[in-house]
Amino acid sequence: MASSSPRRRRAPGRAADLPDGGSLTSSSPSPTPGLAEGGDPGDATDLTPEEQASKKAAEKQARRESRAALKQDAKDARLAKRTAKAERRLARAQKKQAQRVARRVRPIGEVPTEDSPVTDLPGGVPTMRYLVTGATSGIGEEIARQLAAQGHRLVVVGRDADRLERTARSLRAAYRVPVEALQADLLTEAGLDAVAQRLESPAEPITGLVHSAGTGVGPEVHETTRRQEFDQAFLHVQAPLALSQAALRAFLARGGGRILLVASVAGLIPDGTYGAAKSWAVAFARWANIRYRSEGVHVTALCPGPVYTGFHERAGIDAASYPSWAWMPVDEVAREGLAALAQGQSTCVPSRRFRSLIQAAKMAPDTLVERFSRHRVAAEVSAVTGSTRNTDPDPDPDSDSDSERTEA
Repeated sequence: MASSSPRRRRAPGRAADLPDGGSLTSSSPSPTPGLAEGGDPGDATDLTPEEQASKKAAEKQARRESRAALKQDAKDARLAKRTAKAERRLARAQKKQAQRVARRVRPIGEVPTEDSPVTDLPGGVPTMRYLVTGATSGIGEEIARQLAAQGHRLVVVGRDADRLERTARSLRAAYRVPVEALQADLLTEAGLDAVAQRLESPAEPITGLVHSAGTGVGPEVHETTRRQEFDQAFLHVQAPLALSQAALRAFLARGGGRILLVASVAGLIPDGTYGAAKSWAVAFARWANIRYRSEGVHVTALCPGPVYTGFHERAGIDAASYPSWAWMPVDEVAREGLAALAQGQSTCVPSRRFRSLIQAAKMAPDTLVERFSRHRVAAEVSAVTGSTRNTDPDPDPDSDSDSERTEA
């Protein structure tokens, strides 16, 4: 194999031999800028290697800064675009929320009177006038307090005149809202008529009803008296039915309103005559909320478990028999109930654990639910149902359970 000799590089400008004997001469280098313009060769600047390196570094840094500035401008533009998009989304959400509030509240705006001007809550929501039964203790008292704190006017209903007036004075002093006290015994036809007439009165019209008055008897029906069972059924079925009838007639004539019936989780599972009575409020609220929602009336059944109100101790029920996780503060129960009413929900179980238990009971076979109800391990079943019962056949007229008949 013949060895190849390295090619010799031609010097610049040297003629290259062509086959025809001609020559090709490379183009001459471009003249110095100064000389091309007819200038003096001394005008061309000669830079040292260090200066050239510095110049290149400066040019590179300038290009880097220019690219960084362009990237930052593009980033700022994208951020501004995202911000504008988020603001538009927020504006649309606020507009939709305002429309929902307007649709929900507009029909039940209260008719103003000269001595009781209508004020507005934050967000443009007008105040209302609520009638609250069982408003001197327990959940009813807390609901009345939270309504007054929101600026709503009240008509509080109770059986004990002294306690009723103290409650009204306390609410007026604390929240500076008009509070009317209406004494009535809801276990009598006269008391029901008085409250129903107030609900339908066109003067200072009522725009919301909260029925929280209630009582309870022992779970063993063979150990209770007929009067106890009849009173319990009357207060938990006939009374809310009569008041809801009056409220519906008034609210439909005025264009809308709200009804909150304080029931119990006992009304969602088998739990004696107390649970059976409470189940009426749940079933009625579910039906009425569907039937009258399109006409501006919302009906909600509040189904709490055991609540810290002191009622259990006064009723002689051992609070230690309830598991600690089952208890709820009364303010949380009232707050969730009012929120569910404002949102138009038909039922409200103000406890995630109880909601899970109720959902499991719905999916479980009836035989399993009945077995649980039958065996329920003594007092534990009362803790799960959250019922509050007064087993005294002749309770103290000054006690919460009898004078106001309020749920715990």
